[in-house]
Order: sequence, then C-alpha cells, then structure tokens
Amino acid sequence: MEKKEGIYQLGYKLLEFATIVRMDLSISEVALPEMRRLTNLINETTILTILSGENVICLETVTPEQPIKVSSRQGKVLPFHAGASSKALVAFTPIDIVEELIKKNGLSKCTEKTVTDIEVFKRDLEEIRNKGYVATDEEVDIGVFAYGVPIRDVTGKAIAALSIAGPRDRLMSKNKDHIVKELLTAAKVIQKNLPG
Repeated sequence: MEKKEGIYQLGYKLLEFATIVRMDLSISEVALPEMRRLTNLINETTILTILSGENVICLETVTPEQPIKVSSRQGKVLPFHAGASSKALVAFTPIDIVEELIKKNGLSKCTEKTVTDIEVFKRDLEEIRNKGYVATDEEVDIGVFAYGVPIRDVTGKAIAALSIAGPRDRLMSKNKDHIVKELLTAAKVIQKNLPG
C-alpha cells in the first residue's frame, strides 16, 4: 500500500505479487489434470515447481496410492541447484539469473550426491538443455530418484517445472523412456493450455 495525497493505493510491489499469484494459480489449474494423469499412469509422485525470486517453490503435488512414496508440500522451498524439478527449471532460466542465484546462495550440499562444484553444475545445466529433461539420483534426499522437465513460455524460458519422484529402486526399475516421454507430453499440454 502506498499513501498518495491522503489516499491509500495498491503499490507496484503488491500489484506485481498479485500478478505472480494469478499466474501461479493458472499454472496450477492447467497443470493439475496432467499431474493426476501422470501420477495415475506412473504410480509415483508428480511435483510442479516455480522459480519465485531466489527460491524454487513447490506449487502443487499429486501423490499415488502407494504405501511408500515421496511427498512434498505446497509452498516448500527447494534448493535451486539440486533435484529434478529445480534443475529442469534453472536450466531454462536466463544465465544472468542463474549466475546471480549461484553468487547469492552458493551450491550447498544436501546429500553426498549433490553437485557443489560450479563448473560441474553449469555442465549439468547444459546437458539438461540439450536433452530437454533431467534425471537426478539422491541429490536432495537419500533414497529418492526423480525425472524433471521444464514448462516453458513462448520465448523458451522456463516458467515452471514438472517432475516425477519416487523411491530410488522402484522408480529406477521403471521404463525411463516411457516416463520421460509422458513428462514431455504433459509439459507440452500444459504449455499449450496456459492463458496468454
């Protein structure tokens, strides 16, 4: 709120926040049917993330009817440099923003498998851009394997990421090509159905 000539008005920051929230709600609304489809098809957890400022945030999660599963929660802040959702998102983010994230936050270790070397991290991002998807093995949590793909706007910039995560041994035993194909298909459907 800003006070101007004795009258309170919505400030630009609040307007910017409202625009982000509205965009996030549209992404969620469009993504949820595809997330449910993926979870039912693969029988693992599907996660939707966004980059908001310096943070990768879990926007939505759909979990399977499995006794043992990976779970996340809405609003959870994830490391920007580790895990399938984060890496899929950051790989398709403008390099100046990635450099700023590295400069401000560094590459902290979540597990023994987290990439903490800047040059290795940058090579990983280049490989993700070339392949169009990422597979991560215990980078954030021990025992968790995940695949992730970006959801991009018309310019190619990632506006969100979609991932499938599950217990390492179980997810790794499933058909990788099938999972990646379904993730890429879901991302295309979401991109096509986003407003504006």
